[in-house]
Amino acid sequence: MEVGCALIPLVAMWRAETYVDLILGTAFLWVLAGLALCDATRYRLPDPLMLVLYATGFAVAATTPGLTAWAAMMDMAVGLGIALIVRWSYWLWRGREGLGFGDVLLFGGLALTMGAAALPMIALVAAIGALAGAAIGSWRKGQSLRSTAATPFGAWLCLAAAGIWVLGI
Repeated sequence: MEVGCALIPLVAMWRAETYVDLILGTAFLWVLAGLALCDATRYRLPDPLMLVLYATGFAVAATTPGLTAWAAMMDMAVGLGIALIVRWSYWLWRGREGLGFGDVLLFGGLALTMGAAALPMIALVAAIGALAGAAIGSWRKGQSLRSTAATPFGAWLCLAAAGIWVLGI
């Protein structure tokens, strides 16, 4: 983790056009790395890191030409709304939590930082990664893949968002 985080500024430099882009890109990738690690090890997305994600998102919005604070907040609202609908729909369908509230907040922060248009690709890549990870984990344990097994989806969302941001997709 330490080596990966030490390399993040180099990755951000590859994508950055200005020094501000470099600083914000590095902060964004660092907070995603921290959130992914916390979710993968503790199944938690800590509020202090979420605050940093939202602060980074607002800073990106403030420094992006042609993007207003209102548009960024609307993107955030779309991300939060979609995730809440998914969360509640799953609850109604299965009678149990399928998407944690931290994941809902993460969707909002990612939409704020990357734009709501990036959410479908992030969700798709994260879902494929989570399913593949769960299948491989079940196979390694010699168990069948169960729908009741917990999966740190926030970690997969962070990995997907980081990859999509780096590649500029």
